[in-house]
Amino acid sequence: MNLKLCCTAICILIVSNLMAQKKPQKLIGRQEQHFSLFWAKFKKAVLANDVNVVYSMVQFPLQDAFANVRGSKSIACNSYDDFIKKYNNIFPTHVVLAIKNNQYKSYQVIDIALSNDAAITQGQYVLEPNAKKHPKYYNYIFSKVNGIYKLIGNGNYL
Repeated sequence: MNLKLCCTAICILIVSNLMAQKKPQKLIGRQEQHFSLFWAKFKKAVLANDVNVVYSMVQFPLQDAFANVRGSKSIACNSYDDFIKKYNNIFPTHVVLAIKNNQYKSYQVIDIALSNDAAITQGQYVLEPNAKKHPKYYNYIFSKVNGIYKLIGNGNYL
């Protein structure tokens, strides 16, 4: 009798564990769908140099985690006028190329284990321009703000 009870408990544990694993996958699938839609619009706007559309896809104030250490002008901005003035600094050629080539990735649990820096959190995405060739630029972070993806700033993970 105890063996039957033990086997039943193990089966229940296995089934509930499998069910719990499926829910995040569905959530992640929808999350990726939402980001893909955002990314297509963002990429199109950046490549077309459509400043007004890009502006609508940025969270303000735009954060610059390395404003004091980057050795160049900060990308931080608080207003439309700031954004227009800094647009070419925010989106230099190599960043536009990274956008064109879809050099972004989503949160991965392994990032935490492999990085000495804080990792992006689940639901966030990071654009990784080639920092080795352009050391004054850092990763660009995208996150949901009020349910909508936006560029929130840069950093070696904010």
